[in-house]
Amino acid sequence: MAAAMAATLFCTTSASASVTITSFNAVPSTTVAAAHPNFTTSFQFSYSSASDDVKSTVVALPPGLVGNPSAPAKCTTAQLNADSCPGGSIIGSVSSTATQDALPLLPPVTATGDVYNVAPTGSEPARVGMVIRPLGGVLGKLITSGPASVRIPGDFGLTTTFDNLPRTLPLLGGGLPVGIQIQGISLTLNGLAPGGTRAFLTNPTSCIAATTTATGTSYESSTPSVRTSAFTPTDCAHVPFNPSPFFGPLAVRAGKPEGVAAGVSQPSTEFPRSQAHIRTSTVLLPQGTAVNGARLAGIAPCTDAQLNVNSAAPATCPANSQVGFAYIDSPLVGPKIGPVYFGAGTPTAPLRQFVTVPITATQTAKFIAINTFAAGGVIQTTLTDLPQTPASTFMLIFPGGPTPPSLLISPPTCGNHFGAAVFNPWSGQSSAGAFFNQKVVKTTTGADCPAAAAARTFAAPSSAVPNDAKLTAPASKSVPKRLRPLLRQLKVKLGG
Repeated sequence: MAAAMAATLFCTTSASASVTITSFNAVPSTTVAAAHPNFTTSFQFSYSSASDDVKSTVVALPPGLVGNPSAPAKCTTAQLNADSCPGGSIIGSVSSTATQDALPLLPPVTATGDVYNVAPTGSEPARVGMVIRPLGGVLGKLITSGPASVRIPGDFGLTTTFDNLPRTLPLLGGGLPVGIQIQGISLTLNGLAPGGTRAFLTNPTSCIAATTTATGTSYESSTPSVRTSAFTPTDCAHVPFNPSPFFGPLAVRAGKPEGVAAGVSQPSTEFPRSQAHIRTSTVLLPQGTAVNGARLAGIAPCTDAQLNVNSAAPATCPANSQVGFAYIDSPLVGPKIGPVYFGAGTPTAPLRQFVTVPITATQTAKFIAINTFAAGGVIQTTLTDLPQTPASTFMLIFPGGPTPPSLLISPPTCGNHFGAAVFNPWSGQSSAGAFFNQKVVKTTTGADCPAAAAARTFAAPSSAVPNDAKLTAPASKSVPKRLRPLLRQLKVKLGG
């Protein structure tokens, strides 16, 4: 992630005559999918105006090439400017060549430095800084930083931007500034955080071409110069993929409105490789679970225009169209929660849910869940083309209670009712998931189920599961304990 981030810093460009990126390469030290490479970006620039310099650079990393800014220590902006960042915040190295404006005929001078994980400003997910020290800093230092952002709307890849890049080297503590013109730069971001126990960068988990795009403008020309560089990840067949679905409540009253939380968690293990990103999620609710018609009658569905699906702005859906919440926990942006709306239907998808999660103060992620009825009337909810970003937990929450009434009604009979969750990875491997158990232990009147009825088991909806899916055996899969306080706050009744 931050790899190309910093690289972006000196990614130059030109348009109608000033700065041009003559070459650009973005190369990982290993192409193995889901591995943790050192990532090197190299630039060479040419200038048609001796007085011009790079002003702004943008580097768009390929989807799936991500970083974890919480793995290294963070350097404050004040520490960066004083060149006193802690060693634990070093995430890479940089080498730059530049000429002096006053002596343009002399050969370019090469200088080296360090790249740091800088504390973000505002709601930005991450920030990268660098300190370049010609002759070890004796002749002054070049210090700068830039934010990393998530492309929303878009492919959820990372983009780093550096603006108003320095044009002078502050010699002798700033008393004698000397103009410089950068000719080239090579920056390497480390795959592992300092100490080597946590990953900082991770390759995409899909084996499709991964393209990095560098764009830049100059002080004398706003027309961009653009270059791209691509590599193709390898060995997707051996990327780990062990999603663990969960479903609550475990104990419910037969045929009554119920609160439900359904989601998936993935192992946090990073070595030797991280988990494949989930591309498609399909949840088959236990047979007998029904939609609450009384709840639907009071809903004014949210339209696509109100969702603002092609904008980063939040949705403007009617308040009474909200039927639940979505929860996402990602190493990049941390835990986030947002509303789920009942969406207006289409001829091909009459039942839809609009999932929205605010990622930053100005960016809201949006997904559309399609609800259909599988074999035997089983309710099936599908999310497709999910972003290539790591998420330790993803959960949809539909609160229980009479006001407003719950969206779902539990199975009408006592006993064990099984559902299933199926996940398809970006790595292209077979689907994986598990069956889960919903146990109805109370009758419609609230009395305890008879022993024989409570022990009855209803078949899982296996006929609706993809043939290539690798599902674990039926089991009780309750909501993780760490998430239960959140569900209680949202009034989801978990049951016994």
